[in-house]
Order: sequence, then C-alpha cells, then structure tokens
Amino acid sequence: MATDSPSSGDGYPRTCAITMYGAASVLDEGDPLSEAFRARHLAHNPSQGVFIMGPGIAMVAISVEYAQICDSKDKVSNWSAAEGWGTRAR
Repeated sequence: MATDSPSSGDGYPRTCAITMYGAASVLDEGDPLSEAFRARHLAHNPSQGVFIMGPGIAMVAISVEYAQICDSKDKVSNWSAAEGWGTRAR
C-alpha cells in the first residue's frame, strides 16, 4: 500500500501522539493575541480559513507545563517547560 506519509524506516508512517498538561483559556474575539494567532495560521495555511474564521470558532491559548510524546513504537519522551526534554512528567 502506497502512502504519502514519510516513513520512519520500519515501514510505518511517522505517527505520534502527544498529551499536553497545563492551562487553557478561550481568547475573546477581537483580542489582539487572538487576531495575531489567526493571521499567523492563515499565513501558513491560506486555504484553511474555514477552520480558523467564522461564527462559533474560538481561539484557545494553551500554556503547556509539560508533555508526553509517544511514537508508533510506543517510545515515550517527556518534555517540561522548566527542564526541557527527558524530564519526568508528574
């Protein structure tokens, strides 16, 4: 089966799952930070405006404290805002 996804060398596409821990807040419509994020997203994804602009679409700011990333071989890496890569999450 052909795939357009880059391969990790073992025949599997590079697939990862990430779990982020921290605080999230919905930004008010018209907030300068919200509009800056919308503009940045649209600059990199000009055909994807339907996902970033319109009624009922909110911008959410997430302050990530730490994260766990799991690859397709179940290898888990940890990242912490305070300590960087390889730290133990919780």
